[in-house]
Amino acid sequence: MTHGGPDYSLSTIAGGGGAIIQPQKPYFNRDVVNRVLGDVVVFDPTTTRGAKACTTLSDPRVLGVVNDSTIPPGVEENLLYHGQGYVNVIGTGSAGNALVTSATSGAAQANGGITNQPGFVGTALESWAGPGLILADIDCQTLLWGGEVKFEGTIEAIGNGAAVNLQCGANLFRYVLAVAVATNDIAQGNFGTAPRVNGVLMTAVGAQLTTFGDPAGGVWYEAQFFFLNAPPSGLVGVTGAIEAIGGTIGCTTFFIALSGVNQASAIGTVVKSVILASAAPAIQTTDAVAGDLVVGFLGISDTTGVTPNVGYITGIGAGQTSRLRDAPAAPIKKVLQDLETKTASVVAETIGWTLNAVHNGAYIVVPVHPA
Repeated sequence: MTHGGPDYSLSTIAGGGGAIIQPQKPYFNRDVVNRVLGDVVVFDPTTTRGAKACTTLSDPRVLGVVNDSTIPPGVEENLLYHGQGYVNVIGTGSAGNALVTSATSGAAQANGGITNQPGFVGTALESWAGPGLILADIDCQTLLWGGEVKFEGTIEAIGNGAAVNLQCGANLFRYVLAVAVATNDIAQGNFGTAPRVNGVLMTAVGAQLTTFGDPAGGVWYEAQFFFLNAPPSGLVGVTGAIEAIGGTIGCTTFFIALSGVNQASAIGTVVKSVILASAAPAIQTTDAVAGDLVVGFLGISDTTGVTPNVGYITGIGAGQTSRLRDAPAAPIKKVLQDLETKTASVVAETIGWTLNAVHNGAYIVVPVHPA
């Protein structure tokens, strides 16, 4: 076996009239515990040639089955992906059942007899009851090999308004991000109600940004980032966040639907910043991985009392794609909002804008990892 390229190693097992060739893949154990014979592993997108134990039912990143007796963390392991071998299983099943990745670390389970399905490991060659090793015809199908984050769409919802529909797609590993911005004419406050997807409250990420406008002018601004993984597929109703304090001028939420996302560790570090008096603002990620989809958000205000408009943004950074830009409709909103995406190539990937003049603003950026 070689360590410098994609060469496959071969092993043999005794059977029938002679040796049977067993194709394998050389990957490294990225778990913190030993892997053993029969463990089912999936692709680890955060490392080079990394594999880790499956922990998700029907995980489409399945790579193979460990074919060595014991593999310590960080050591290269032999992954059998085609041929006859032993598989670690849970539950009960019969010969002929399809085996797919399970939610139990490193184990497969029975799931009918269909081979063309996400997380397919192979076909059982014997029956079983309870956890253990069984002989199987292994034929792993990695459906998300070299996968990417897919942008399904975005939509804006007004706080206290009726739900609007967001298209979440039919792909696996769905994810919804949201950025909520509120303007208030009394004082700073927190979001009393998080945005919702089909009635389910989203989870806030990090601290809320406050006051990127001019309190002296009687207007305060707040911005917050939210997420929800595994939403339903297709059109779902989304409801905007609601600001808790009275006198709210407006509260809007940008919803962003993604798929092909590793739900276990989907997003990297969310970086937020309030930038004052900048005509060329930019914000950088801190832990992007090449191939990530970087999502950047800009909210700017005009402290002169003039309502900002789309003409305030005169340019965007190289490689960025504008997804949704919304000028305020006074007196409902007082903040120009813009959503950008970009494919990461470096750890500190930059999302930037060029404005027509010096403006205060709130800036949020986060890398999203593919499955």
